[in-house]
Amino acid sequence: MGEWNHANWQAAILKFFRTRRHDWNIRAAAKLRIQVSEGNFRVPDVAVTNRNLPVEQVITHPPIAVFEILSPEDTVTRMMTKLDDYERMGIRTILVLDPNGKHFQ
Repeated sequence: MGEWNHANWQAAILKFFRTRRHDWNIRAAAKLRIQVSEGNFRVPDVAVTNRNLPVEQVITHPPIAVFEILSPEDTVTRMMTKLDDYERMGIRTILVLDPNGKHFQ
């Protein structure tokens, strides 16, 4: 976070979804706080939400999708904990992107 590659990916994802927001009936936001469980909050790099749901300052309904863009300080353990929180909340589409182009199999 705070680095060019990270910010560039975040902007590209937002632009992609925001240009389709009316056709797909969605909202897209960066760094939106999501309450994944009681007392537990996460802030994904980008969240895509259902436009039919009310606007919430802190999201309490599962987003349609969340995007995490890896930063140099991210660890596998930390990322897996986040992804598990998202999955337990009911988020069905969770994507992790590496701005440096490294691919994991």
